[in-house]
Amino acid sequence: FRCYELWHFASNLKSIEGDVLEVGAWRGGTAAIIACSLNQTQSNKKIFIYDTFEGVVKTSSKDTYYNDGDHGDTSEMLVKKFLTELKLDNFEIHKGVFPEDVSNELAEKRFSLCHIDVDSHDSVKDIYNWVFPRLSPGGMIIIDDYGFIGCDGVTVFCNSKVRDNSLTFIH
Repeated sequence: FRCYELWHFASNLKSIEGDVLEVGAWRGGTAAIIACSLNQTQSNKKIFIYDTFEGVVKTSSKDTYYNDGDHGDTSEMLVKKFLTELKLDNFEIHKGVFPEDVSNELAEKRFSLCHIDVDSHDSVKDIYNWVFPRLSPGGMIIIDDYGFIGCDGVTVFCNSKVRDNSLTFIH
């Protein structure tokens, strides 16, 4: 269901200004879903894919399951090869910790969609705080790990944003 929702939201971005950002790509599956959806709707949007390609970062006492380095069984080349084999060309891959290693080019962009899949409280918080002011009207942020067993820190962050009325859940 989560993958279908990504497909659906990406296919309805035509009227919303900005490209797409995915932070936390692991092996590229959800990036491929989004990129394929954009292609199918003949969108000229690009998906900017950010990952450390070294696993989860910024874990803290708020995170009860994941540790730094978990999900490190991937690489930038693996994701690029996968997306290229699908004949996709509407993507850019960036290696680094987000937002600390974000390029100046990306810092000036507007986004219609941001998919966050990073498993740790502090990473979600930093990404959300960076992308929110760059989100176009009507744009959305999808936080993948909300409510998952083992992603307690992500759930804590999202719940705090709901309480202060800066985040709304859609079903």
